[in-house]
This record gives sequence, structure tokens and C-alpha cells, in this order.
Amino acid sequence: SNVACSAPVNWTRTTVLPASVQSGDTVTEKLDGTTRATGAVSTASWTQLADGSWTKTATDTAADIAAVCATGGIYNGSSILTAGTHVIQEFDSNGILISEGTYTVGG
Repeated sequence: SNVACSAPVNWTRTTVLPASVQSGDTVTEKLDGTTRATGAVSTASWTQLADGSWTKTATDTAADIAAVCATGGIYNGSSILTAGTHVIQEFDSNGILISEGTYTVGG
């Protein structure tokens, strides 16, 4: 997906994990190779689909996007909305890549 700091809009991201992931498994999210979060997969924050895969959707409002862009794209120490293409990866507890996506931030 694409995000533009010059024209902020609501931004929705969906993360999908494979059916090999079980409830209670620990996953680690990395942004551009840097760990952002580690946590257990559970129905409290993830939705398990009929095929066994998992999804989680998060939406940032246009106001949220504008606020982060105003700080140079840095949020909680992470370069979330700095210009360029970013890679988000999810790893299982063994360090195996189980999900990956990209997004691009424009001016």
C-alpha cells in the first residue's frame, strides 16, 4: 500500500499468519529488520479463519498519520512513515519468516 504525508488519509493494514500458527504461539514483528513487537497469538487480538490462518487489521486515522508525519515519520522510535519502501515481517518463535508485506511512504 501507499501512504502520503502530503495528503494523509485513513490507513488500514491487515496482517495474515499461516494456519501453521497455533493459539498461544509467539510471533515477532520486525519493521525494516528492527523488532517492533513480540507477543502471543490469541483470539483476543487475532481472528482465526475457517482455513486455520489468522488475520489482524489495524487502522490509523488521517489525523494519526498527519501527527506522525509531523515528527518526521518517527513513532515510538521507529521510522514508520519515513519516505521510501518499508518491509514488515512476522517471525515465529524459531525465527522463521511466516509473513511479509511492504508499504511505500511518499512526501
